[in-house]
Amino acid sequence: METSRKSRIEQRVLSLIANFAHYANWYDEHVPFDRPEQLGSHLRTIRRRFDLKTAAAAAANPDFRQSLYGTLQSWGIGQRGSRLLSRAEFDMAIISAGPAIAKLDGVAIDDSLLDVDAVAAQLWAIIRTLHIVDNKAPLVPCSKALHHLLPDLVVPTDRAYTRTFFGLHAPEFQGHGRPGGQRSVFTKIFCELVRIARATNPQSYVSAAMPWRTSRTKVLDNALVGFCMAEGLQRPS
Repeated sequence: METSRKSRIEQRVLSLIANFAHYANWYDEHVPFDRPEQLGSHLRTIRRRFDLKTAAAAAANPDFRQSLYGTLQSWGIGQRGSRLLSRAEFDMAIISAGPAIAKLDGVAIDDSLLDVDAVAAQLWAIIRTLHIVDNKAPLVPCSKALHHLLPDLVVPTDRAYTRTFFGLHAPEFQGHGRPGGQRSVFTKIFCELVRIARATNPQSYVSAAMPWRTSRTKVLDNALVGFCMAEGLQRPS
């Protein structure tokens, strides 16, 4: 069974790489997020991040943190079994993580020289200690926060599409029953996303004319979501 699943996921990865433009376009033509604030809030936050130039400056900036907090709310954080902490607690968490986040500023997911294992370990160390929700499984909320702080490196992870693409059952995705817990889930997903990024040059798809194509990691996310929708993948239970 496990061998069959690995083979199925490998075929998905290869198909996504081979047809990357098609699935990225599919996303743009069938955007599944229908609330205007989901895009509007994301655009305000990511543009503010680029205006501030560095992750350190963004983490230290109260306006950016307020915008990021609103984006996480509009993206559904705190609505399904977890609670987004108060603004004061959230600010403290982002500020505290600022130095560790800053060490990864400028690192790109498609860099051919990227030390994948080392960077994955650095990112997990941040995710594990970034207390922005009262949830023992931090991957989804923290990856969405870090996506806006490190938009060249961190792909936003979610239960609806990331979990579906990689064929993970709900308990697995939460890290239950896996050696290493949710860290192993994150590491596997991150390594596969690096592989896809290196093969597809997602930065070349970033376009101001396409509102959801805001960074190379968002383009990766878009194409993965587009694949799930176009191929009619069913979320594992």
